[in-house]
Amino acid sequence: MIKIQLAESLSGNNTQPYLDLIRQTPVPGAISYHYERPVNYDAFAKTQGTNFQLWEARENDSLLGFTQITFDQVTWNNNPVTVSYSGDTRIAMAARGKKISDSLIQAACNQNVPVFGAVLGTNKIVLHKKLDDWDSLGIHFKEFAKLKAMLFRPAAFKSPKNAMGLFCRSAHESDIPAMYHLWKSYSETRNLPRYYDHLDRFANSYFQTPGVSLDQTFLVFDGISLIAMLSIWNQTKIRKLVVNEKNAWMKMASKLLYLPKVGEEIKILYSFQHAFLERNKLHSLALQTLVSKARNYSLMNKAHFFSLGLDAKDPVFPTIQKSALITNTARIILDPRENQDFSTSNLPLHLEVGMG
Repeated sequence: MIKIQLAESLSGNNTQPYLDLIRQTPVPGAISYHYERPVNYDAFAKTQGTNFQLWEARENDSLLGFTQITFDQVTWNNNPVTVSYSGDTRIAMAARGKKISDSLIQAACNQNVPVFGAVLGTNKIVLHKKLDDWDSLGIHFKEFAKLKAMLFRPAAFKSPKNAMGLFCRSAHESDIPAMYHLWKSYSETRNLPRYYDHLDRFANSYFQTPGVSLDQTFLVFDGISLIAMLSIWNQTKIRKLVVNEKNAWMKMASKLLYLPKVGEEIKILYSFQHAFLERNKLHSLALQTLVSKARNYSLMNKAHFFSLGLDAKDPVFPTIQKSALITNTARIILDPRENQDFSTSNLPLHLEVGMG
C-alpha cells in the first residue's frame, strides 16, 4: 500500500534517498540534465524560503516520490503576507502511472495560504491535463502570469548607450542601509519580493545565503542616489546542474557555445534580489548596466551563462531581452486558497529563476 506522508528528518545521510531520486529523474530537452546537491538536500531548500516541508510517497519503506512545499514572507499589494511555493516533484521511473504525483500535490498544497507554482511552457501534460486533475482534488491552480527566464552569454563589460552619469561598483557593508531602502521602494512596485521586517534580516540575506556576498553585488548610482542593484548567486556548492545527454543539434551547437560535455556541470550564475528605482528615468539603463556587469563577472569566473527572470508584463522586460541568447517561458500558476487579495495582480511579479 502506498503511503503519502510528511518526511520527518531531512538532515545529513537521511536525505540520500531524495538526492538519489533527483539524480535519477533528469529534465528532458535538447540538453537533458539532472540536479545534484553536493552538501545535502536542505542546504539549497533553506535558501528558498523561511521554511519548507517535504511530502513523500512510500511503499514498504521504499521511496517512490516526493514534492516540496516552501513557505516565505513576501510583499503583496504593499502588505507583508505568507505564501507558499510548490516545486521539486520527483517520481521514480518504476512508480509512474500510479497518480502518485497527484496525491503528493494534493497533500502538499492543501494549505491555508496561497500556493504558487511554475510550469515550463513546453510541459503540455501539466498545463492541459494535470491542472484539471488537481482541480478535482481541491487544488485550484490557474495560470496567473508568465515568467521569462533569460540566459545571457558571458561577455566583456560594455556600458549601455546613453548611460552617461551612471556609476556602477561592488557593494560594501556600509551600503546595506541604502540597499534596504531601495528594496523597500522597489517592493512597492512589484508583488512577491521577499519581505524583511528589519535591516538585520535583510543584511543576513547577503551574509548567510551560500554563494551570495556583497562583493558579488553590484550597485548603480545616479549621482549619489542608489537606483539599482543586483547580486550574482553562484549555487555550485549547494546545487549543480549536470548534463545527461544532448540531441544531435545541440552536440553541434555545443562547439560554438562552449557548453560542457556529458557528465559535466553547466555553470549558471543567477540573479539574486535585483531591484531598481522605477521612478528614476534611468532605471532601465541601470538594469542594462547590471546585466552587462553580471555577464562580465560570468566571463571572469568561467560560467556558461548568467540567468535573470522577469515577469512578461514587467515594463523593463522588452529592453533586457534584447541582449539575451535564449528566453524560456514558464507559466506561473496560483491557487489563491480563497484569498481574494490574490485574485489578480495589477503589479508585475518579482521572480527569481535561482529560487526554483
